[in-house]
Amino acid sequence: MNCEKTDDLGTGLNGMDVVQENLRSACVWKLHKSHQQLIQLIHTQPRDKIKQLKKKKKNRFIETLRQNESIWWDYENLWNKNCWQMGNQVSTFTASCSYQQMNQLNSTLSSWVQQCVTQSGGSSYQGGVNTILESETRLRETLGIYALPSIIVNSILVHGNIDCEEIDPQGCTVLSAICAGFVEGSDPQQCHYTPAPTVNYNCTSSNKDCRGICYGTWRKDKCGQCLPSDDESFDDCVGCDGVAFSGKKINPCGFCLQNNSSNFATYGRDCNDTCNGQHAIDSCGQCLSQSDPSWDSCVGCDGV
Repeated sequence: MNCEKTDDLGTGLNGMDVVQENLRSACVWKLHKSHQQLIQLIHTQPRDKIKQLKKKKKNRFIETLRQNESIWWDYENLWNKNCWQMGNQVSTFTASCSYQQMNQLNSTLSSWVQQCVTQSGGSSYQGGVNTILESETRLRETLGIYALPSIIVNSILVHGNIDCEEIDPQGCTVLSAICAGFVEGSDPQQCHYTPAPTVNYNCTSSNKDCRGICYGTWRKDKCGQCLPSDDESFDDCVGCDGVAFSGKKINPCGFCLQNNSSNFATYGRDCNDTCNGQHAIDSCGQCLSQSDPSWDSCVGCDGV
């Protein structure tokens, strides 16, 4: 059994939704990896053997090279853009949306992935063991991966930030770990190039964040600042009334007031200096609760 814990914030998603998408993504990765192995074969086999391979499987060979070089990355970009639940909408986190993104990349990809899902054991509640998910689970246990996402380079878990703003060895932990695996002098030019080339599938102005980064995560807040949404300064100009630059803040007693008002710190305190307290100054100048027997004790029967 494969399970995934999800905090869906009341949107209706469950762990099975996540597991099923993980399996579809793994199948796309399987195709992507087979392409990489083919590229490796080209570089390691004698030329005459490669020529025979091209001649024997010409159409499939060329088609694989042309379409599958970055297919997993392209799929994930499209899925994150179009299927990942945004604004508490569950309707796009579906197999249908997933397969639509695949068909944008390759007309036969969705049928290939469906076959991959079925042949590996399926992903229904009543299904048995899925060999791909079982293999991934065992690999995760073997490598000691307890947090997701995680990246393994040469069997070593990469620690630190895996989200690179600039793709260069100095600022990108992942690329630095990859480059460190090469014998000195044998590393590729990307390990010395800034920025390293990246592939952005069908990236238009609408796909860029406020910094101009394709599929970036920075957003312009209500204050006009371009920041990550988890930045402490995000929307910091918005007052407690929800209005940008209103200057209103929550005072110590929980009231929304102009932060430069003279009574900002004391508003809401009673004469006993208690927030939202029940004490008041009686006619005798005493700070008491109105239920106190001494309330207005100095007042005579004539009311004076």
